[in-house]
Amino acid sequence: MSITAGKIRPAAEAGLRALRLLAQKLPGRLDDAALLTTIAFADESEPWATEATSKLASELLTQQLDEDTVKRQFIAEAILRDYLRPLFSKSRPATVTASGRKAEYIDPERQSGLPDDSRKTKPWKYEDLRAIPVLSWAVEAADVSYITYLPWPFILHDLTSTSSISQEELVSQHWPLFIPVLLTLADDSTTQVRARGLEILARFLAKFPGKKLQDTGLATVFEQAVLPTLLYLPALTPVDESLQLLEPAYAALLALADRLRADESGKQRTQLLGKLLREGVFTGYFHAREHVRIVNLLFRQAACIVTLMGINSVKHLKVRKNRRAKKKAQALHARPWYRSSLIIGLRILFPWSWLS
Repeated sequence: MSITAGKIRPAAEAGLRALRLLAQKLPGRLDDAALLTTIAFADESEPWATEATSKLASELLTQQLDEDTVKRQFIAEAILRDYLRPLFSKSRPATVTASGRKAEYIDPERQSGLPDDSRKTKPWKYEDLRAIPVLSWAVEAADVSYITYLPWPFILHDLTSTSSISQEELVSQHWPLFIPVLLTLADDSTTQVRARGLEILARFLAKFPGKKLQDTGLATVFEQAVLPTLLYLPALTPVDESLQLLEPAYAALLALADRLRADESGKQRTQLLGKLLREGVFTGYFHAREHVRIVNLLFRQAACIVTLMGINSVKHLKVRKNRRAKKKAQALHARPWYRSSLIIGLRILFPWSWLS
């Protein structure tokens, strides 16, 4: 990849300059294929992009998609419908239908065995590498963020960025076209792809209407898709890869929990946050407490979750002492996350006791 990227960078800068000159002199807009390639070079984090290509590509996209209606139509039709949908059609997860809605019946044959990670089923991963940066750009350009409170310190800086397309709420209207692609990336077997998919998913959930999440049943689908990533821990997963996955996975689930504020009772949101503590933070601490960087990440996430839960977090952190609860306490003591919850609870409530 590095050799290929090294050859692409100089040619890309020259090509983007030529495209910009042509766009200025010729009437009409560049074709969709040219714009999709331009988007891929607008993301400086990609190995084939540089600061110069990112600047040139961003200027060209602003020039070509200067009107809200043009930009909205390009995202909905050229990107989501005509480009990403057919590209991801053979790798769609079994939990959603082809139309992007929750599957009421899941074919057991599709969930059994190892996933097909070939070029035939995943051309977006091995052949057309524009797909992921294009999806990222589409999510970023779609709408403003609904997130009102983001407690986690690592959160992606652009979750609360504004967009001039917010009036039409593109995500709210065309969400079925986003869902299969996002879930496919978030479940990929390659660490870099999964991490990038979770990062994009976190930004998407920040823009997804909370009521629609519950009405469609997609809240459960997202939860079940992301929760397993919280168990990618040492020693089965290298520490660096574990950190690369855990950070965006918690970000996505916390964004999901924030969007569930629309639930009047708050029950679903509280249950999700409770799962994050028990099955994520406490279990993670029990299995990886000897790895300092993992523990640091888990403590940060625990503080964020407890802040969001408020008084509801007490039951996960308190120590039971009364006689009636003796048997229940003994059962809890046998669970791997029990002692972890005590330690983490004390360190959240009294941080100075271990930071000094």
